Amino acid sequence: MGIALASMLALAGCSGGDATSNTAGGGSTMETQPAEGVPASYQGELPLPEADQAYNNPTDRESIQDGGKLQLPIGSLGPQFNNAHVNGNTISNGELMHKIGPQIWDVTVGGKITPNEEYLLSAEVTSKDPMVVEYEINPDAVWNDGTPIDWTAFEATWTAMNGENEKFQPYSTDGYSNIESVEQGDNPKHVVVTFDKPFYPYTSLFGRLLHPDNADPQVFNKGWVDQIPTEMLAGPYTVKKYDKTAGRIVMVPNPNWWGAEPKLDRISYTVMEPSASINAFVNGEVDATEVGSADRLEQVRGMGDEAMIRRGIGTGTRTFMMQEQEEGFFSDPMARKAVMLGTDRRQLAQIMSRGLDWEEEPPGSLLWRPFQDGYEDLIADLHYDAEAARQTLEEAGWVKGEDGIRTKNGERATFQYVDFTDSQLNAAVARAYQQMMKAIGVKLVIDNRPGSEFATTASEGTYDMLSMVWGFGGAPNAYSDSACQIYCGGDEGTYYTNMVHKELDQQLKKISTISDVQKAKATSKEAESAALHNYGVFPWYTGPDMVAVKTGLANYGPAGFKTVPAENIGWEKES
Repeated sequence: MGIALASMLALAGCSGGDATSNTAGGGSTMETQPAEGVPASYQGELPLPEADQAYNNPTDRESIQDGGKLQLPIGSLGPQFNNAHVNGNTISNGELMHKIGPQIWDVTVGGKITPNEEYLLSAEVTSKDPMVVEYEINPDAVWNDGTPIDWTAFEATWTAMNGENEKFQPYSTDGYSNIESVEQGDNPKHVVVTFDKPFYPYTSLFGRLLHPDNADPQVFNKGWVDQIPTEMLAGPYTVKKYDKTAGRIVMVPNPNWWGAEPKLDRISYTVMEPSASINAFVNGEVDATEVGSADRLEQVRGMGDEAMIRRGIGTGTRTFMMQEQEEGFFSDPMARKAVMLGTDRRQLAQIMSRGLDWEEEPPGSLLWRPFQDGYEDLIADLHYDAEAARQTLEEAGWVKGEDGIRTKNGERATFQYVDFTDSQLNAAVARAYQQMMKAIGVKLVIDNRPGSEFATTASEGTYDMLSMVWGFGGAPNAYSDSACQIYCGGDEGTYYTNMVHKELDQQLKKISTISDVQKAKATSKEAESAALHNYGVFPWYTGPDMVAVKTGLANYGPAGFKTVPAENIGWEKES
């Protein structure tokens, strides 16, 4: 997720006729959110964002100061910093790599993907049978160790990600397993990728381009643990210092960078729990923070015109993941179905969005954002129905006991609900969920863990139900390129439910081989519906992508699927 801000205090008045004036009493309304955001001093109802708009204070480089620092909170740092590794595929790592690693694709707010010419001059399909894609790399692009970024980077990425060598532990093999060869073309900067099975869209591949050294499993798996190997990276910024004990990273402009000079002198990230980050923002210790709850928003509003509030429609989805276990309550698929039926997602969403001037329908997909053309609710039959949940349990043999909790063959209907952070909002959701489960005869045990334990918990499967966010900030084609990553079982993806359904896996893999976009989308919906009806994955809230930033910050904030060049983030010049 990105965060952005702008110094447009005049927005409290009028912005091109789109907004009415605001008064301290909050009696007026702002009909349209300006791209720069809303001043924290504004007391009226917050306007809803548009799906195809960026709210990151879009600003030309000429209007941005040279120099300055940006201080940011982050949910976790490490231990695995390789964003292509199964344990490193986190939102936090994505945030870091946006500044210090290769980003070969540019994405618009609406999701159109084109080459990022700082790294890639062109990419095109030159043959359909077999499928061949040819890439032209920027002649100036180099890794921080001085090695040219050339065809060997594509080869190393393919080698690590294709699944042929079990020693590698990639987050997904989708698309890479379809490739037959990666070769040099007319010169080292010309890459020819030949597929033995088509993969669409091909722009989903090589986004996490790897240094050639990562063709060694030892480097790929272990070379990024508790350290950031700056020599194997290439971006506008580089890491000056990583302090594991303090949970802090400091970045500075990369002297090896060949593109436009970064506007900031320094970017720092510090690991903070939510309660710490909001206090740090109010106290001027960080320059941006999430404000996805009423209490956090209220604290920010006390800052007046020192801060801006920006929000867009979230591209991530909060999701409950239930493990399919060999024994215990969740070993019964009807138990998992009953839990889904007994979950009042609207009530949980209302808790999450209370005081935020936000309403939404419960999400019915993980592969489609609700604002995307073609979206459908694939779990309409699993909307909240407590009586149907109780009946499902009864028919499956789960009998209500004297204490109200059901049992079957001596097994109690209970499960462990694992959540992260010290957020009071998350705690309120957990308590409400606990009462919903009690109403259908199921005991939910709350297990709150530090955010730093998320990656380990998810990868090791030490939970019954996991509350997590699937983030797709730059993945508008998730219907195809993320289908197997999310839903395939075994080693095929990061399917945290521990389910393996081979026929479904084949259907999920088929999506990306279909060149006809409409047919691919139809197949995707059919496959995802089947996956959701295995009763292990349960999307429940999208919500706003909502941040507060210090006034004056440019090109940083909610922007749909857009990738903003890190070198263009900075502070507006004073007028």
